[in-house]
Amino acid sequence: MVLQYWGAFVLEPTADGKTRFIIRTNVGNENTAAWAAAFDMMAFELPHFIMERRMMLRIKRLAEAQG
Repeated sequence: MVLQYWGAFVLEPTADGKTRFIIRTNVGNENTAAWAAAFDMMAFELPHFIMERRMMLRIKRLAEAQG
């Protein structure tokens, strides 16, 4: 699933018959000032990464419970 201007959620089969769940996102912009990029990283991207990681672990736990 691709979300415009944000990124994508990808399910990719592996050689051993399992599935890999990948999240790709767009972060930053080369035109952003260094101070603004640093602020964005600490105020938004780091908390977002923590939330996203917890979400992926929960999805993994739920998917494996079904199998």
